[in-house]
Amino acid sequence: MNESQIRTFLSEIDDLVSNAQVAVNQDERVKYLQKALAKACRYLKELNRRIPQVVNAVLTEGHFDPSGRALPLRDIVRDDPQLEVFREKKILLDFLYSSQDLLMQQMHFSADKIKAIIKEVEQTYDQFMQEKIAVNPLIAQFEKLQLFFCRPPWGGPGGSLVGPEPDQDGPSGVTKSRSETVCRYLTTATAVGGFLLPIIERIIHSMSAESEPIAGDEKTYPHRVLALALTSGLAHYLESKQELKPVKVPEYA
Repeated sequence: MNESQIRTFLSEIDDLVSNAQVAVNQDERVKYLQKALAKACRYLKELNRRIPQVVNAVLTEGHFDPSGRALPLRDIVRDDPQLEVFREKKILLDFLYSSQDLLMQQMHFSADKIKAIIKEVEQTYDQFMQEKIAVNPLIAQFEKLQLFFCRPPWGGPGGSLVGPEPDQDGPSGVTKSRSETVCRYLTTATAVGGFLLPIIERIIHSMSAESEPIAGDEKTYPHRVLALALTSGLAHYLESKQELKPVKVPEYA
């Protein structure tokens, strides 16, 4: 799957989420979300094939040492001028508001997607600032997301569309509240993909025998770090809500 196909895939997931949000009845909503989850599963499998390279590329863009200690983002931004916009929630939100044109024109984000990401940052800032930013822990978090999206939408015990302890299995167990929650998870996952696409493009491009290096974009570097932090934060959130069975992940110094 090349970068154009990945971009198309992410757009298709966003369209299915939008259709689910305005569906007039539960059956329609469930069908749209089933299709969106299936596409998200395929997308994450494709992404996770390259995620070690992607994470390494993002970290080496800044002042991270990919082989160094896994430190929380809150500690990292104190000493990194490239990431000073993360130091306070208001500053980060102002930064995202001010970069809306860049996100829409250069990264092809829709206005609704930008609004959803700003809301996600507003709700989860304190949580994702505690996430450890290093190669192995981040790879493990991306794998956890794949575990969530690549499972039956319902069944025992629970599933993506019914949660960990549903009152009913199958389509009848999908409540309006649960569908809204799943839409949020899908939106976060596709936003992460949108932020990381420039890196994926460079990795795919570098595989060409006649390729010329593609320079990184300093303006969108903070967005890529945000994508890693949001991914890690979402994986931890899914575990805390028992959406995933606890996965033993090695501690990295």
